[in-house]
Amino acid sequence: MIDKFDKNLKKLVLMQKGSNMEIPGLQGTLPPKCRQDLDMIKTSIRKVLTGSKPDAAIPADAFRNVFLTGGTGLIGRFWLKELLQQKEDLIVHCLVRADDDDMAFNRIKDAMVEAEIWDDDHSGRIKAICGDITLGRGLN
Repeated sequence: MIDKFDKNLKKLVLMQKGSNMEIPGLQGTLPPKCRQDLDMIKTSIRKVLTGSKPDAAIPADAFRNVFLTGGTGLIGRFWLKELLQQKEDLIVHCLVRADDDDMAFNRIKDAMVEAEIWDDDHSGRIKAICGDITLGRGLN
C-alpha cells in the first residue's frame, strides 16, 4: 500500500522533472528486508525535505561486510587493498564482469598482481560475485 508520503514524493519528483506523467502505484508486497530498506529511505527523504537533523553516521568499525564495484579497475583495486588492510575481519564482496564467480575472483587477483599489491593473506576475505552493474539487475 502506498502511503500519503509516497504520493507526495511522486508529485515532487514529477514537478522537478516538469512532467505530468503519472507514476504507477506499487503492486504486490515487498520482502520484509526490502520493506525495511524502503522505510529507511523514505525516513531519510522525509528528514531532508523537512530540514531535520540527519541520524548519526554508522561508525566504520561496525561494518563487517562491504559491497564494492569496480574492484578490477585502476582505482578500484587500490581501494580494495586499502579496505582489506584497514580492518582484518572485513569481508569485501566485489561485483565483477565474468562468466562465473571463479573467473571473477581471478580477474580481481590478476588486477592486483599487475599493480603489485596482491596479498595471499587477504584472498579469503574477497568474495567475487559474477555480474554487471550496467545491466538491469546487475547480477547473473
